[in-house]
Amino acid sequence: MRTSNRTLGLLTVLAVTIIGILVALQGWQSRMPFFDMLLAIDGAHELVAHGQIPDRGSLTSYASHNPPGGAWLMAPGLFMFTDPRLFEYAGSVSLYIGTVVGIFLLARSYFGVKCAIFSVALYGLSEIGLRVAGSLWERLPLHFFYVWMVYWAGRWVNQKEPSYLAAALITWAAGMYVFMEIAPALFILPAIWLIYRPPVRLKPLIFGGILALVIWSPYLHFQFTRNFMDFKAPILRQKLLPASYRDSWCDRHVMLRNVHDATGIGNFSTGKIASITDTSSTSISKGLMFVVERGSVMMDGALFNFEHAAQIPGNRVVLLLIAVITILASSMSGSSVAMRFIETQVSSVRLTQVAVVMILTGILANEFIVAGFLSQDGALELSTLHKLRWLQSVLVMSGLVLMAVRRTLVASIKRLPVYMGESNLIKQHSEKLRLLAVSLVIPWILLLLLVENTNHLVRLWWLWPLQVVFLSLPATYLSSRSGSTRLSAGIGCFILALLVIANPLLLTRLESWLANGWSGDDAEVIKVVDFTAKRIILDGKDHAAIGYDIPMSLFYAGFNAADRRYKVGANLDLLFKYRHGIINTDRCAEGFSSGDEYRIVQPSDGAVAELKADDRFDIPYDPRMQIVHSFKSYQLLQRH
Repeated sequence: MRTSNRTLGLLTVLAVTIIGILVALQGWQSRMPFFDMLLAIDGAHELVAHGQIPDRGSLTSYASHNPPGGAWLMAPGLFMFTDPRLFEYAGSVSLYIGTVVGIFLLARSYFGVKCAIFSVALYGLSEIGLRVAGSLWERLPLHFFYVWMVYWAGRWVNQKEPSYLAAALITWAAGMYVFMEIAPALFILPAIWLIYRPPVRLKPLIFGGILALVIWSPYLHFQFTRNFMDFKAPILRQKLLPASYRDSWCDRHVMLRNVHDATGIGNFSTGKIASITDTSSTSISKGLMFVVERGSVMMDGALFNFEHAAQIPGNRVVLLLIAVITILASSMSGSSVAMRFIETQVSSVRLTQVAVVMILTGILANEFIVAGFLSQDGALELSTLHKLRWLQSVLVMSGLVLMAVRRTLVASIKRLPVYMGESNLIKQHSEKLRLLAVSLVIPWILLLLLVENTNHLVRLWWLWPLQVVFLSLPATYLSSRSGSTRLSAGIGCFILALLVIANPLLLTRLESWLANGWSGDDAEVIKVVDFTAKRIILDGKDHAAIGYDIPMSLFYAGFNAADRRYKVGANLDLLFKYRHGIINTDRCAEGFSSGDEYRIVQPSDGAVAELKADDRFDIPYDPRMQIVHSFKSYQLLQRH
């Protein structure tokens, strides 16, 4: 029986990874590397072609340099492929497979083969999981390091072997070298030690520290030359970009306009929590504003990962509740204190009181009452009104739901200690259950507290592998322990799979596969680059001054003051360089100059969404630049 379960598990992992990879890579010809990956590709090229060890990565929103771990992950793709559109996939597919295997081993060791199989299926075909398979964007590889760090930490506790602690620390350090947003995961280890007191020895820690230092040495040497300013900037929340960033441009007086409406030059985001009103002055109003702002951000953050599922009204709330309730059940299993609290404190009357308080708070927290505390003139910004109404809706609806199901909920909760007490397996694994819950809850709470605003909620993505495991528990492990029939468990698995797997990304890729084939069609910008490169090559040259008049984001040019590789059209330069061996000699940050031989233009009414940008420079008319070819959304100009 054990052999058949192991075989079934291996076949499931294999099937899910194959399907996930095929779906994730579908239409690869129509996609280009993400802008932030350009520096990783350059670093990997220097490593592969010249043996130069990369010592810096892309820039953060503070204009500080990330570690260069992404270049190492990109290097295998440059060995294997010549098309820059494929550079990411050797690394991303490998990390995706490693993450799926890690989830399987982790879930199997705690909850058995059925939960492991279902967790692998949910993760491998979820939207976030598919993104891991198809991209090395810095946040996505963190899934691999997070899962394996937790796995080694669990082995440290369960096997009482200190070398596993060193393995967990090395895994975390390697993940940090890819992207430092995984930093909160480090707090898992001291929490585990405080709870379980597994053995710690100096020798494995010294070995792990030396290995981590070797991994980090190129970046640390680079930081030493910069007085470690790239470490200080995110901690102090200080931008390294100078106010005179335009001085690095060829024409510092060039004007910027918005594609949709002329708004003039924009400002870089400070990364700080923005004030939700302009008229606040008292400490009370500031405190209330902070509470409203943080409450809104934390609620959006708690729901964020669950948004990337089937687009069904209320789906993200349902998935969040399943995950949270499962975490609580896992944390309380085997705990006499928790069981005694349930028996003595949980009652229909108490839940009714909680529901009434939630409803009244939601009703009273309206703009008519709160506005007097938030502003002097009683006027609130539209964004503030939206946040208040969202908080009101959540409180009132939650209170009404709690009021309606309080008796059923109390009965179910009262039965929980019976299930927990009667199950020898849960008694046996209660410590393991809590360990996994701690490994998710600690970084989750820290991230919710630290994320500045809703623009940075993608920082929560790396928690998804463990969130998926807790989503899988009710339909597999817990249902079997509570005496549910196979039919009801199967229905639960089907419904949960539908909620997670029927996501827009998977459905869109399948639809595109049927319409355009697996590889898809070349993106139009690829055709423009290929056409331009052919003209340059026919002239017998391997370089040219190529300008760009295309929609972009201001940081493309603005961050040029921090790193010269940032410029408008840098992603197109990459295609010219690695696809055709042509070097663009126009290095102006704004993407164009008066000496351009060619200029690629995307009119404002073109496919703006293709480059995910809304701004563009107001380039003066040059009669020497004449149209030599028109595409659907682009024009190629050549100087005569």
